[in-house]
Amino acid sequence: ERAHGPQLLPDGRTLIYTLSSRGESWDARIVARPLDGGEARTLVRGGSDARYVSTGHLIYARGASLIAIPFNLSRLETTGDPVTLLDDLARSLGDNTGAAQFSLSGDGMLAYVSASSSGLNLSARFVWADRTGRETPISVLPSVYLAPTISPDGTRVAYHTAQGASIDIWTYEFRRGIIERVTTEPGSESDAVWSPDGRRIAYRAEGPEGGPGIFMKNSDGTGSAERLTSGRHVPSSWSHDGTRLAYVANG
Repeated sequence: ERAHGPQLLPDGRTLIYTLSSRGESWDARIVARPLDGGEARTLVRGGSDARYVSTGHLIYARGASLIAIPFNLSRLETTGDPVTLLDDLARSLGDNTGAAQFSLSGDGMLAYVSASSSGLNLSARFVWADRTGRETPISVLPSVYLAPTISPDGTRVAYHTAQGASIDIWTYEFRRGIIERVTTEPGSESDAVWSPDGRRIAYRAEGPEGGPGIFMKNSDGTGSAERLTSGRHVPSSWSHDGTRLAYVANG
């Protein structure tokens, strides 16, 4: 598990922070833990980067939304329904925390970075680059394109992208400009690796039933995903005959 975003509550005895298996992911939860070593208590599931404000609320992030929920400081528990404050919150996609780009003053004044106006999460674009460094843009709208890898025949690129709290694998066909979604399963899928014939993609999955592992699926998105391994594994490359897959095992 990974912990991040700690804040000491006004009682001086309790810490709140985000806890999850891979930073900001499907299973992130906000917990409170006494500094004297007492048991941690889950306050919110599916949220991250919580801040307590003097209005008696916890403010936290879920995807691109910033949410407020009433919070009883003495009992360390939420006391009402969550309310969405905004749906345009920039997130940090380049680290292991998925940190939310907002801050709060002691009296509840909010400062935040807008995802739509900042370009922080939406500015990546595909280009071809030759060996001299000359770049030729590819006609696709700027967005969040992570870990691109070109198909063996050079006609498509696979990548993963975050949309709110969901991370999925997509492909883009250069000639026709067609974007297709490969993975639709719950959780997050990333680090796509093409099979030598280009018909399949192996990828890392976090959050599916049965725990994390490497899965394989048809590169056009059809059919069901097939589990290949169980564990915190990241696929690296296929053998030339397509019979073996090299991967990294974390932890």
